[in-house]
Amino acid sequence: MIRSKIKLKRLALILFLIANSSGLFSQEMIFQSPPGKIISDSVSGNEKTSEYNKVSYQPDYSLPSEKEYPTTPQTKHFRRFNRVNPRVINQIGISLDVGGPSYIGVSVDYFIIPELNLLVGGGMKGLHMGSKYHIMGYKSSLWTPFFGILGTISFEDSFGVYIPGGFQYIGKYGFSIGFELALWIKRISADPNNVQNKHIDFFGWGAFNIGYHF
Repeated sequence: MIRSKIKLKRLALILFLIANSSGLFSQEMIFQSPPGKIISDSVSGNEKTSEYNKVSYQPDYSLPSEKEYPTTPQTKHFRRFNRVNPRVINQIGISLDVGGPSYIGVSVDYFIIPELNLLVGGGMKGLHMGSKYHIMGYKSSLWTPFFGILGTISFEDSFGVYIPGGFQYIGKYGFSIGFELALWIKRISADPNNVQNKHIDFFGWGAFNIGYHF
């Protein structure tokens, strides 16, 4: 009985030495080890690194290249427009006016600050000049309400004060539209031949304009 146990132990030792020399235990230990963990061969004492350690993953946090997402003048303008007030990057405008002090005419305006623009124009009936205050002009919104005050000079030898209130839109490419209602105070003459026969007249008026700002 004792001899049989000794023989079994010798046989197990021989099998273990054969398996170790063929690298069987080392391969099992390599493939079963977690990635990147250094393991030790219990027989040879050599340190071996898992095969998975040879393939490492590094996350890419770099931004897309210019070739993948090119910047065109349109996208550059659009991005700049989203960051900046349209009345800052499109300060100068020219518009065709229907109604208003000139009945049908052309006007030019300039935003000295996002809330305030200066305006001068003329047309069929006369000339006008003044300013408009945009209540929400400090924001980057496309629509802004406004009110203003303009001096008017008529070709019919009369002058007045034009007080408009309305809304203006400036698009991301400079297109602009606006509409307004106004109180027009005019000093007019019932008889053009009589300079002394003049009186003050109050009446409502309005206007619509379309133009381009740059």
